[in-house]
Amino acid sequence: MGKHGRGGEFSLKFCLASLHSGSAWGRGLSDACAYYLGKKLCKVDRMSDWEQRPLTHRQLAYAALDAYCLVDLTWEITSRLQERQAWTLQSMLTTITSTVATAKQRNAKSRTSRGKGPTTAVK
Repeated sequence: MGKHGRGGEFSLKFCLASLHSGSAWGRGLSDACAYYLGKKLCKVDRMSDWEQRPLTHRQLAYAALDAYCLVDLTWEITSRLQERQAWTLQSMLTTITSTVATAKQRNAKSRTSRGKGPTTAVK
């Protein structure tokens, strides 16, 4: 199993954990919606009789909203992860570029101070 779920597929649980490892937000879908989407889900019908048929209109609406909010939640979390990844990659590239430039300058100064002059091997 890959870090993104079975076979590398998208995992909402992995995304939530990636964004909030160690944070104090709640653990349920309603809390996740409140945190990411600014809207808390109504959980009034959660404990209703789901064995009874036919389901009531409220139960159907509850089930549909529970499923539908996952789409918005997935888009929001994916967007945040992509922003974080882009920022991290840019930060890493900046650090690497700066480190390489500093190393080249030190190498050039070291060669000059030893009387060897700049070398063409360092570009």
